[in-house]
Amino acid sequence: GIIWPVTMDGFTRTRNWFMNSNGVDFVSSTGVYHAVVMFSSREGDKTSSFNYVALSLSDLDKDLLSCGSLAELLRQSSEQIETRPIEGKFVGDVIYTPECIDDLLVFLAYSVSDGPMISGTSIYKESLGTQVASPLLTIHARPTSPELAEKQFVTTDGYAAKDATLLDKGVLKSYLLSLYGSRKTGKARALNNGDGIVVDAGDTPFSEMVKGVKKGLLMARFSGGRPSNSGDFAGVAKNSYLIEDGEIKYPVSEVMVSGNFAEMLRNVKAVSRERVNFGHAISPWVAVSGVTISGK
Repeated sequence: GIIWPVTMDGFTRTRNWFMNSNGVDFVSSTGVYHAVVMFSSREGDKTSSFNYVALSLSDLDKDLLSCGSLAELLRQSSEQIETRPIEGKFVGDVIYTPECIDDLLVFLAYSVSDGPMISGTSIYKESLGTQVASPLLTIHARPTSPELAEKQFVTTDGYAAKDATLLDKGVLKSYLLSLYGSRKTGKARALNNGDGIVVDAGDTPFSEMVKGVKKGLLMARFSGGRPSNSGDFAGVAKNSYLIEDGEIKYPVSEVMVSGNFAEMLRNVKAVSRERVNFGHAISPWVAVSGVTISGK
């Protein structure tokens, strides 16, 4: 059976007033339901690895199973009771699921934010207007989008939050600098805090993405430390599947993956037509090449 406790943080309504010396005089009112579903499956003495999904909902009209990708993740959880190891070590492709793509997005967002930009350690510190990722990848920060349940109308500096594009067909269009970061670096202040990340859909159906993989992983969860400033990372793929000769074969036992996030952003080979709306972000499946996958 599937064990799935739901943490319902409840409905949070906030009303904030913002006034500052820049002439700001705003009132912001927001309300959203938050739910975190964590689950595993068990049969006899065998259990699958825990997985989870976080959802933001504007109302409770929909059945929870129809929200986000919860139904599919629960189905996969029942399959993951029985896992198999991967033999050997190889460089292959990885298809990131919408739940796991945050690993790439967080690296990009952090690299163009105050800390690395002010210290000068960001690899993108002089990259505005240049190609830093695949032309297949377009990423927006839309904190007030009507598509999202969770909204941010005012930045942490007290300015009205406005939509912005971070990557336009792989070209870096905006840094995520606060007013302080802007003054320290001499670069433009961001139009928002980087909330409401929306990745544009691609042209490739998910089924075709799988067919295009000779050998690699469908990666649903990654467990690892923060990558280096240059993007180097290593960790464990969990709740994931082997893909071989264009077919999803079987759930794998914990497999090591390593590579470089900056290179992976450049090596995106497909973005799915399908996307998942989590209420706080909208993400597709993204296929990347050049990842080192290490089994037994």
